[in-house]
Amino acid sequence: ISTVGKGRVVALGDLDAWRIDERNGVPNIGRFDNLAFALNLLSITEAYEVKLPGKTPNEQYRLVSIPYDLENADIAAVLKDLGGVNPLVWRLFGRFDPKSGAYAEFPSERFRTFRRGEAYWLITRGEFDLSFGNATLVPVQEYFPIRIGPGYSMIGNPFPYTVSWKNSLHDSVQQILWRYDGSTFRPESLALEPFTGYFVKNLTNDSLTIYINPQDIGGQTLPKGASEGIAAGEWRIAVRARSGRAADEENIAGVSASAKDGYDRLDAAEPPTSPTDYLMLRFINTGWSERPGSYAVDLRAPNEEGTAWDFDVTAYRAQSAVRLTFDRFGDLPADFDVYLVDRRTERAVRVTGGSAYEFTMARGETRRSFRLVAGRNGFVENNTGGVPLVPVEYALEQNHPNPFNPATTIRYAVGRSGRVSLNIVNVLGQTVRTLSEGHRSIGVYSAEWDGRTDRGTHAASGVYFYTLRVEGESETLFTATRKMVLLK
Repeated sequence: ISTVGKGRVVALGDLDAWRIDERNGVPNIGRFDNLAFALNLLSITEAYEVKLPGKTPNEQYRLVSIPYDLENADIAAVLKDLGGVNPLVWRLFGRFDPKSGAYAEFPSERFRTFRRGEAYWLITRGEFDLSFGNATLVPVQEYFPIRIGPGYSMIGNPFPYTVSWKNSLHDSVQQILWRYDGSTFRPESLALEPFTGYFVKNLTNDSLTIYINPQDIGGQTLPKGASEGIAAGEWRIAVRARSGRAADEENIAGVSASAKDGYDRLDAAEPPTSPTDYLMLRFINTGWSERPGSYAVDLRAPNEEGTAWDFDVTAYRAQSAVRLTFDRFGDLPADFDVYLVDRRTERAVRVTGGSAYEFTMARGETRRSFRLVAGRNGFVENNTGGVPLVPVEYALEQNHPNPFNPATTIRYAVGRSGRVSLNIVNVLGQTVRTLSEGHRSIGVYSAEWDGRTDRGTHAASGVYFYTLRVEGESETLFTATRKMVLLK
């Protein structure tokens, strides 16, 4: 028996509780075969000082839980070591609302106390040792119930030791849990660690109760493992996004013989973001007939021609510099190519194992849309949304013939979709004729000038200029001017 905090606990092994008894007058040392029985027999219901293992990381979110019924669960009292409420020193978020995607922040009307089995986002400026106050140790007798609503909920391990998620009772929920390592979410499917929070997804439209197995199993984790469990003829592409300290590194696209093109149990929904300073990459499947939404893992049925995935990258801050990296696993067909299409810049880049793509969010931009296409050449060309595999550069060619009479042809290239204007002006800068005005997609175009003005009259002989201008949503993409001569 050792003294911890203000209370006494019985020292137990990882999986065994040892006992001493007497058989035929001889002392005997043995083990309890049933740990739960041992805990019930030996637990001492006295006050115990609850402390967070390790210091809080400086200016880094941590998903935490408190695996005890605290004697005083008032948040202000529990976090007294951090001082009074001060968002410049610490912030606490909880009670996630999946409909709005928002968290309740302390202090608020509906968020003033801690609850066993819940999880919370905690961030501090500086590193702190936290004591959460006293709790009463009680015998562990049965599964711990946690009520969750539809969609994602934040849960915590209700026990102060590692327990089995796999052997808990959780029908109709996604088998993969998500924990946060300080910069990105990581998948878990076996274990719940003490003092750690997780996101779990209820796949139904109603509230339900999950029951956490109380058995201490020691530490076990199971990563998503893009390269694990891949059968012959199957393949995966791992897509990772990083911007500064923010990251989303657990995203998998691929094919599996046991998957289908819509939702199936191999798919895993994208977890919610941290309250601030986040980066999120998600596959967009809003068109699915069953459980439409955004996904971190999207496996499809094999297709001999190819497959395409739409995804976007969302950053908390505009003008963020983002790096995407790609890794391949499994048996990608020899005649398949993989291309990434940046929908904003309308560029297609070939993706190889270990390749990277870097971009910077524009001013006011916090979300960038992409398409990942894997397949035979013809399939890829037909599934890039009109973006050519070979980039088209902006160009305004010299008219031909030049000098001319009575007509000449002007060829130009648009490297990115936008509003295009091609105008003829005289030496005074006055517009004589508008040859093209309106939206143009990427491509090569030509326009003919017959020497007439916008009014239909013949233009006089002399020097003229033609100007090409391409406008994007909020910026000029390209402008160029050339000279030509009309002779009569």
